[in-house]
Amino acid sequence: MKTPPLLRFVLVRVAALPFTILAVLSISFLVTSVLPVDPAKTIAGPMATDEVVAGIRERLGLDRPLVERFTGYLGSLLGGDLGSSYATGQPVSGEIAERLPATLTLIIPALALAAVVGIGLGVVGAYHAGRRPASASGGIVTVLQAVPDFLLALVLVVVFATGLGVLPGPEGQLSIGTDVPPRVTGSIPVDALLAGQWPVFADAVRHLILPVLTLGLTYSALIARISRALLGNALAMECVRFARACGWSEWRVVRGALLIARVPLLTYTAVLLAGLIGGAAIIEKVFSWGGFGQWTVDSMQKVDLPVIQAIVLFAGGATVVVYLAMDVLSGLLDPRIPIGRGKDR
Repeated sequence: MKTPPLLRFVLVRVAALPFTILAVLSISFLVTSVLPVDPAKTIAGPMATDEVVAGIRERLGLDRPLVERFTGYLGSLLGGDLGSSYATGQPVSGEIAERLPATLTLIIPALALAAVVGIGLGVVGAYHAGRRPASASGGIVTVLQAVPDFLLALVLVVVFATGLGVLPGPEGQLSIGTDVPPRVTGSIPVDALLAGQWPVFADAVRHLILPVLTLGLTYSALIARISRALLGNALAMECVRFARACGWSEWRVVRGALLIARVPLLTYTAVLLAGLIGGAAIIEKVFSWGGFGQWTVDSMQKVDLPVIQAIVLFAGGATVVVYLAMDVLSGLLDPRIPIGRGKDR
């Protein structure tokens, strides 16, 4: 019985995952090990003596040869141990499980907003090419691309939190003094909803608005650029012209163009999702979000090597999995794509 091409493609990619992750962790371990900084000195502080620094280096195993440290690291990973943080002494895997839901709570609605706004601007720009609506759409996209995300965050805070007072400022995921709901998923709005704590849910949603707006508007410019180009090409195709000649409404024509462009749009959105996992770090820092991105920045400042290595490993693995999922979904949406056909192409 012949294996379906898409299934064969998935099996090959899944079989290659361990080798890809091995390459990622090897590079991350090597890079972090040759950094021109000494974690022992960072932990000990600027006033520590050489003896104290040497003791910390020995306790952390940093005085051992690089190959020995790497083989020990691989052995720990095979046992499911990502190591412990130099700064807190807590298991890194537990830190990831604690902080990742907060970041996902932020980036998933932000990506949805970016897709809606970006595709909307792209449709206007492509459909009204050469006319005023397209110029207005292009102007909005240019402004969104020119304004740094942290500056947009500060402007939104000044306008809506400080000026109008309709939204909370950068105080984290909940108002100060509000009790966190019982942890089920790690996402405060979801956990509050599951616990039936409606005031806490409303407070969490209000704290989400500004960071989601910031990330959504920032990344919508990227989606608008690519969607305008893709839809412009789709609207110029012979099949679209034929549809118009057959009397299709303009709404049906635009919807058909979106269907033609759906696969590359989906792929590009997947790239943004993978990038947002770490790309939200600055916004998390601005809003004191306490998620995966803010933890990454803090760990780098502290030269917390086990955390940095685990973050690189997790981000690389997540990126590979997201790309695999998008390849499979693209093949399901458009069977014409020669995914996994190899010699059958």
